[in-house]
Amino acid sequence: MIQYLSNLDNKRILILCAILLIPAFFLNLDLRVFIEDESLRALVALEMMYSDNYIAPTLNGSYYYYKPPLYNWILTIFYRVFGPGELASRIPTVIFTLGLSWIIYSFNKKYLEKQIALFTALAFLTCGRILFWDSFLGLIDIFYSLVIYTMMMSIYHFGKKEKWTHLYLSIYLLTATGYMLKGFPSFLFLGFTLLAFCVVFKKWKHLIRPIHFISITLMFGLIGLYYWLYSFYHNPIENFEPLLDQSTRRTVVRYDWMAMFKHILTYPFENLYHFLPWSLFGILLIRKDILTVLKSNDFVWFSSLTFLSNILVYWISPEVYARYVLMLAPLVFSIQFFLYQRNDDSWRIKALSLLMKATVLCLPILCLYLLFNPGVEHVSYGLTLVVAVFIGLALLAITYFINPKQRVLILVAMCLLIRIAFNGVIHTDRHQRDFAQTAKLEAIRIGEKYKGKNIELYKSGKIDYTSSFYIARTRGEITYRKQKDFEKDNFYFLDTVRWSFPEWKHELVDSFQVRENKNMIYVIQKTE
Repeated sequence: MIQYLSNLDNKRILILCAILLIPAFFLNLDLRVFIEDESLRALVALEMMYSDNYIAPTLNGSYYYYKPPLYNWILTIFYRVFGPGELASRIPTVIFTLGLSWIIYSFNKKYLEKQIALFTALAFLTCGRILFWDSFLGLIDIFYSLVIYTMMMSIYHFGKKEKWTHLYLSIYLLTATGYMLKGFPSFLFLGFTLLAFCVVFKKWKHLIRPIHFISITLMFGLIGLYYWLYSFYHNPIENFEPLLDQSTRRTVVRYDWMAMFKHILTYPFENLYHFLPWSLFGILLIRKDILTVLKSNDFVWFSSLTFLSNILVYWISPEVYARYVLMLAPLVFSIQFFLYQRNDDSWRIKALSLLMKATVLCLPILCLYLLFNPGVEHVSYGLTLVVAVFIGLALLAITYFINPKQRVLILVAMCLLIRIAFNGVIHTDRHQRDFAQTAKLEAIRIGEKYKGKNIELYKSGKIDYTSSFYIARTRGEITYRKQKDFEKDNFYFLDTVRWSFPEWKHELVDSFQVRENKNMIYVIQKTE
């Protein structure tokens, strides 16, 4: 056994990783109830389908301004194939996660060693933020990161070859795509990345090429075409202020200097946590000649400046989430593995080796800890799964120590095994204990009870997006807001957090709890 483990080569470990990818990213993918942001995306997409209006998004029948509709279009495609729900919302995320990893590898192998490219792609795929959060949620951010990272790499790829027509057409089409996903931040990513490219290659004069201005015109033309179509439904001017608000609400524009100062101090450590275990390689950046080393390869230098220029906005902006900068993580990983491959036998390499060994030893212990998690009792195969993963981790840990040439790939395989155990035990435990599951069942009950009946939201009251989605899906129609002209015998959802019971005569016929603060929603019927 020891002899066999010591002889494992790249190909065999990669085959193992490929096999582990399937349960790691698909096991229990649809188990847990939507989080609120997922429900928001899902509800907007569902209302598009029910209304046949794919241009002007709505939320409970009211116009929704805070995100352009491209991702909702994608969701509707999957809803028509799989049916609206958790699985259909999350499968695109898995596809885009794997797709982004492939794009990372494809670009990096052109300008760095293939092994560095492979390590960079797999590090992105198995960092903590991807494995234990973003890869199993039906959110915009993974696809948005794919678009923005491709835009960044296209600037370098076509710019280095001086294919200016390819460069400008591709990046402005990608920026238009990014705008249709998340709005104004796409312009900042474009501007800062172009700036980094010009600093590296001193190509400032090429910014005034005619094709640059043609491409800008094309980008705004495509965005303008959407708003022209939007104008047939609603005034597009009303769209811009909420969209700008969405882009600035978590930035320094909305916070005081003390909050910003605190965030500046803590933000690097937050990211070290989110992108473990691969953020440990950041220790390789601690060297006196770091600028000289980074400048020795123009792809690495471009990646460095692109990261620094783009991360600055988030570094000075309180209340930002790690998923907002996922497109920047591969830039850092490629720099770290570029330094790692130099293998300079410095104190940094030795310290990193110790940190990685400690991580490898901790992972099997962490797996055993799952035996004490209540989730094991909730899964028929829970104990078997934990024991199997533990044995796999133990064997890989042994392999790690006796096969030093394959250590990065072995750690990748171990991360995937931990994710499999997480899917089977933690997901199940959270599913069993999450009040959202109770709220979901209540929403489905209400949807079934009032299916085919006239029922609306009372005034500008709110049912949280999760319950609202399940009610709408069960009823097969949009739950509209009713502002006035309340009609006899119609039913209304009353949100008493925002509104008191109406003065006109009514009957209280039902009630249910939603996940948001466990608020109670009442169903009333107008009697006169």
